[in-house]
Amino acid sequence: MVFVVNLGKGSGGLPPAIRIVTEDGDGQPSVAVGEAEAELDDELKAREREETKRLLYVAVTRARDRLYLSTVVHPAGKTSWAHGSLGRVLSDDVRRLFDQAVAARSPIVWTGPGGRHHEFRVHTPPPADAPIDVMADELMDRPAPIDLELLVDAERIDRVPVTAYLTDSGESGRATTGGARRFEADTEYLVTGTLVHRLLQFDPAPDEAADDPAQLTRRAFALLRPEERVDLEDPDAVVERALAVFEAIRSRPEVAGRAVGGQAFDEVPFSLRVSPALIVRGAIDRLVRGPGPAATVLEFKTGGPKPEHRAQLDLYLDAIRALLPDVAVDGEVIYPVVDG
Repeated sequence: MVFVVNLGKGSGGLPPAIRIVTEDGDGQPSVAVGEAEAELDDELKAREREETKRLLYVAVTRARDRLYLSTVVHPAGKTSWAHGSLGRVLSDDVRRLFDQAVAARSPIVWTGPGGRHHEFRVHTPPPADAPIDVMADELMDRPAPIDLELLVDAERIDRVPVTAYLTDSGESGRATTGGARRFEADTEYLVTGTLVHRLLQFDPAPDEAADDPAQLTRRAFALLRPEERVDLEDPDAVVERALAVFEAIRSRPEVAGRAVGGQAFDEVPFSLRVSPALIVRGAIDRLVRGPGPAATVLEFKTGGPKPEHRAQLDLYLDAIRALLPDVAVDGEVIYPVVDG
């Protein structure tokens, strides 16, 4: 739940006496002095606007369930969007919605492209000429704002990771794994599996000396995070085991030749609504598009087969079929065959 407030508040002030852009379109530094209008000032304004867009994008895309945007209505009954403000980079359509709400003095509802309803409302303070003690009494006696009820979703939607969904024996409505085993795996086992997936995700092309053992070992150690290495008694053994599993999976014909004529995407995130009140989230190890109107889901496992693996693959297939309704989608769980 994200609140972005005071959208109309600007930033900055008078431009500095000396403005410097370290590199312009020609790859050379540019300098402007004093109040002289120069192309450099336009370049600085454009860069500032793009940075403001990025800031607003980061803010609003952090919202999962609810997003609140607010700005101040000035005494004249108008909104204003100062230079450098977040509201300045909103689309004209969205800014007009604020003005329409101010003019209506009552909530207005806007329906977005995705069919979601968004409400714009104006909140008014006590009269400006009211005595301070009266204002205080009114505020003290006033019941809790009804706005807070908006924070309680009458139609709550739960969002759970794939693992929680598959091990839930009551809520899913799907043939579950009968309460799949939850176990605390040792650190080395978990890190080994994670490292295998990273190696598969960043597997180089064949012309990059992909089969050079020394280069693969260096890559594996580079993908091992410092905080993970601290918890390992024998990092060398973990890397050696991860490389063996990685090679076993990568050499499988279902993996080696699957992307020929197509395109492979690793760690593909998804959110799938499996019921009106439940959304499942996860990431697919590899999605291969093509050749032709086809797609393949590959789920990599670093251990032996388990009953829940098929249910997991079926869930991933459902997600991709919902995403690509006109594409033939199949899938497979890939297990390594490692000696010893």
